[in-house]
Amino acid sequence: MKSFIAILTVSAILIFGGCDQLAKDLTSTISGTVRNDGEIVPNALVFLLSPGDSITAGLSLSNATVGKADGTYILVDVITGNHIVCAVKDVNGNLTVDARVDLVGYHGEIDTTLGISIPQAVTLESDGDDLENIDNEKMFVLPGGE
Repeated sequence: MKSFIAILTVSAILIFGGCDQLAKDLTSTISGTVRNDGEIVPNALVFLLSPGDSITAGLSLSNATVGKADGTYILVDVITGNHIVCAVKDVNGNLTVDARVDLVGYHGEIDTTLGISIPQAVTLESDGDDLENIDNEKMFVLPGGE
């Protein structure tokens, strides 16, 4: 009988609370929305870098997810420590970050002179914590390429 109640409880959480809520209840998470100049960026790849790394440093990923059509994302099972939240819109769909094609953005302060976001680390202090509203507001195209 107890196992039936447990199954019923988990089912209710999934149905009524959604998978995002279950993920938040079970692990440490970072969540937010990806935008570019106020416009939603659907289906962006969102991942974590270590402070000091850059998108061209080989992408030392500690966690990644694909955002939803409404621009929201949730990274689950995040380890404690400092993280840079980066988003990439794979414009040509080749699963590679392409200079002069794909959009890249970071959570952080927007430099109005350069027109890019300056990465700002976020800190997950202990297991079970959730960081919310870690938004990416400005994206840019990487220079270089052909």
